[in-house]
Amino acid sequence: MRVRTPWVEAFRKQQQDGHQPGKISGKPEVPKNRDLAPKRMTESQHSVVIPLAQNPWLLDTYLNASGHIRLGTIFMDLDALSGVIA
Repeated sequence: MRVRTPWVEAFRKQQQDGHQPGKISGKPEVPKNRDLAPKRMTESQHSVVIPLAQNPWLLDTYLNASGHIRLGTIFMDLDALSGVIA
């Protein structure tokens, strides 16, 4: 979903409303009882299968004119995913 207002306008509106981004809200940022035990790689691994055979619109997104996978599209999606994770 696209945002209807540019971030600069939203930031200016936020400043006009008197909201200070650096102001402490009184809420603790880090919970006191969080678990910091080390995890193994298998505990945080996730895999997804893209159903290209079942969805022709999705297949059209990831294939080029010669029928090969568009690596640029996959890299673009992975880059967007890394932004969401960060």
